[in-house]
Amino acid sequence: MKAFFIIALSSILVIGCSRNPKAEALLNSAEELTGQNPDSALRILDSVDVENLTRKQQMRYYLVHASAQNKAYIPFTSDSIMKEVVEYYDSHGTPNEQMLANYLMGRTYADMDNPMVALEYFHNAIERADTMSNDCDYKTLSRIYGQTADLFHMQLLPEYELRDEKLAVKYAWKAKDTLSALILYEHLAGPYDRMNMKDSVISVSKNVSKLYRQYGYKEEASSCWPSAIYVYMEQKKYAEAKLLIDDMVKNSGWTDKNGDFTEKHKGCYDIMGLYYEGINKLDSAEYFYRKVLSIPLKVSNHEIPIKGLMAIYAKRNNADSVAKYARMYCEYNDSSYMLLSTDKVRRMQAIYDYSHNQQIAAQKTVEAEYYKIWISGLIVFILLATYIIYKVYTKQRKKKNNMLRKSREEYNKTLQQYNKAKKEYAQLQNNYKEYKEAKHNEVKKLQQTLSILNGTDNTRNISNEECITETAIVKTLRQYATLGKLPSNADWKEFYEIANKFIPDFIKVISLDEYGLAPREIEICLLIRLNFQTSEIRNLLDISSQHITNIRSSINRKLFNGKGAKDLNHNIKTM
Repeated sequence: MKAFFIIALSSILVIGCSRNPKAEALLNSAEELTGQNPDSALRILDSVDVENLTRKQQMRYYLVHASAQNKAYIPFTSDSIMKEVVEYYDSHGTPNEQMLANYLMGRTYADMDNPMVALEYFHNAIERADTMSNDCDYKTLSRIYGQTADLFHMQLLPEYELRDEKLAVKYAWKAKDTLSALILYEHLAGPYDRMNMKDSVISVSKNVSKLYRQYGYKEEASSCWPSAIYVYMEQKKYAEAKLLIDDMVKNSGWTDKNGDFTEKHKGCYDIMGLYYEGINKLDSAEYFYRKVLSIPLKVSNHEIPIKGLMAIYAKRNNADSVAKYARMYCEYNDSSYMLLSTDKVRRMQAIYDYSHNQQIAAQKTVEAEYYKIWISGLIVFILLATYIIYKVYTKQRKKKNNMLRKSREEYNKTLQQYNKAKKEYAQLQNNYKEYKEAKHNEVKKLQQTLSILNGTDNTRNISNEECITETAIVKTLRQYATLGKLPSNADWKEFYEIANKFIPDFIKVISLDEYGLAPREIEICLLIRLNFQTSEIRNLLDISSQHITNIRSSINRKLFNGKGAKDLNHNIKTM
């Protein structure tokens, strides 16, 4: 009802948009709806005449629109507008706005299948987050770390995935987003499993189930068990696995009144099959494996039931069926190979993923063969049966082999393209370093020129700096530093205005894009130029001694290519 009212109000307000008196109200309404009702937010934004907005309003419009589009799960197809948005907010926005703009740029490149650039912008977003500020957008920061964790997951880097997933959990708690924090915490089981840290998988599952219950999420407390169940069955701890299976079936909300898994969760029948196979109830295991095989491949993994049925028929000494499912297992892995190869490798990292999956498939095939060694007579029979089947299906297999050969050729071609792209990327990095160094030398020469020019009018500069130190705002800041009081935003604004009036050349130099100084670093440069002591700066900015030392070292490196913070005061005062 609220959303309807806002949309109706917005439609009325848009009538006067030719001169833009109501634009801010429209943007506020859209921004308010973005989190809970992004579709309604997009409808409001579609009613706005962007051409009649001011530059600031246009940038806000695009930022809110991109945020709503992302919330509505509408993929980005172009980066042109977001490049302009990021550039604008990196220069004019608050830390939260800068973080959001860079995050959405990362999401744009992720949707455009460019994970490398996406990761770069996610890191840019993280760097711009001011975690020391009371109004830091921890929710967005948590979401960013969740996205980087997903990228590392796709790149098969579980150590980095685990690191960023933990940070996503941390900032979700800081944002007081309890459900997101718990869901992200549950996700830790994945990288722990891929790192073969099975005890950690069990620990995470038990802890998150307890927390779900504590916060009133009863169904989630019972639906978080699959990872732990698989580990218990790997360890042949079937009693422990059964307790978790019973809780999941009864309380997760994944089953209907008859105890059958719903359409969305039918893939969980492979858990039932594995359990009954483990306790040697082969008829029940076969029943559940066949339930999984009845589910389309798009929503279910058929590897486990195929392998399970092959093992069941081996135990029953049914050679024909063993041969059938061994062939099906090979065909399943072959089809997975071909599907991946014909995808044109939409992401560079997919090459690595494919190779890794092939290794896993090969390993599992070896395990299956090893399992059958103890049935020596059966192995001979299987080999004979396989030979006969091979003769019968020679023509069909020949066609399939040709397709596989073409697929492998495509893979090798793509691999060459990937290696070429890596070399080109490395070359671009080297070129950028050379460009950056050249620009640094250019700026250094300009600094020297400015110093010479300043020397021609030294009396005026000394007079200006003496004047600025006598201004009311500078005296106020010194008083604040002595009392340990933090300046307001208005105080900082007045300070910048005074500084820009008396020492404009200095401000222009330290604000050059080539140096890449952050707003806080610029503040510290100004305070040093006006002879504020380190202890005074620390009190004004409310930061630790170590933190200010790190910032001073960063400034000295960026401006003067120096190491450490030792000569920073002298360097700045002689600019």
